[in-house]
Amino acid sequence: MALDIIEGKFIKIGKSCKDIENDVVNLTGYVRISSRDNTGKYSDGYVFLENGNIIGYYYVSGSKTLAGKNAKEIVEKMKENGDMYEIYEYTPDKLSVMKSTIKEIFDIDNKKIINKPSPKVESVKQVEVIDYDGYISTSLDIIEGIPVKMGTNINEYKTYLKGYKLVDVFNKDKGYRRGYIVYDNDEPILIGYEDDRGALFGETAKLKVEKLLKNQNSIIDVYEYDTNKINMLLDYYPQMNLKSNSPENTDQNNDENMDIEKYVDKLIQNKTKTKNKTKNDGQEENLSKEELMKKLGIHAPDEKTIDTFIENLSKPTSEELEYLSNEIKKKIENILMYENNIEEYKLDVKVKYEGRYICKYDLKIKPKRKLGFVKKKVNIPYLKDKISTTIKNNYELYDMNIVSNIMEI
Repeated sequence: MALDIIEGKFIKIGKSCKDIENDVVNLTGYVRISSRDNTGKYSDGYVFLENGNIIGYYYVSGSKTLAGKNAKEIVEKMKENGDMYEIYEYTPDKLSVMKSTIKEIFDIDNKKIINKPSPKVESVKQVEVIDYDGYISTSLDIIEGIPVKMGTNINEYKTYLKGYKLVDVFNKDKGYRRGYIVYDNDEPILIGYEDDRGALFGETAKLKVEKLLKNQNSIIDVYEYDTNKINMLLDYYPQMNLKSNSPENTDQNNDENMDIEKYVDKLIQNKTKTKNKTKNDGQEENLSKEELMKKLGIHAPDEKTIDTFIENLSKPTSEELEYLSNEIKKKIENILMYENNIEEYKLDVKVKYEGRYICKYDLKIKPKRKLGFVKKKVNIPYLKDKISTTIKNNYELYDMNIVSNIMEI
């Protein structure tokens, strides 16, 4: 089973492991080395560092995982083979959480990066391992809605809370802190919070987020939200549920959030009440549900109706598809900016839903030229694989089919 690696802050992509030594001087974080074998299977090797010194190893290839000294040899070979790598930075707190929660990764003899000059250190302060009660070692990935008001303040944001809204509050005065609150009108129903130590949810996160909202230096953004996005959040982060009256759990008049049986019962109840109001004697007829349904002209939904009902619940909105398209486009552009042989490009990304998510991107690239006329070589198959892997890794929840079209111009 793969270990849950805390994601660091992305620093750069390197094209050859020969450059690692220069890139990780004094780094606290990790290097992820990616390679592909002859069958097309990908493997990832992780090298964890503290102040430029190697302190841990981790290797994952399909269902196979190795950690610490067991992963050391195979990850070092990946470095020698000159595979592509990515560098991520940790704060001291994030590294401390990693050390205390996944100890097997750091079960090695400390070794300095090859050819790296040893820094002169007079004294090294012991990093204190804090008791993170309630914290979970993860980074939140919250679906944004349609922007309503960006950069509002504590005195103004509540005026935008009619209907379902997502409030995103951010502050970096004393380190990275961020809170997410989903409102049903002016009542919070889902809450999440994250900082350099990890994430908190629900009631545990409430006090932290309220403090952020009251801070005059916090940046507050408000987004339009809907029941589809709320249910997706509950699927991924059920701990965010603040109260039992979230759209998923409340018996509302909104038919799309009831199950079929409840829907029929409620329809019978409402129609029966309406008919009974017209009776002079006020007596209710003692009829079974089936008899009542027949008398009131109510037909139980067939399989096709139920399938349509379920499909409409899971079907994303056009706003969600546009958001996914823009986010994926940013990730592809982040890859392209490190391709030294590309002079310019034109990129179009479109995500649609046809029973499943389909991501189609068209990429036209113009290679750089040597001496003004000889085109430099762009490894298009490698580029296509890198983009596909990035999309699949970041949007695994969506089970997305990727349709790619890359061509030189």
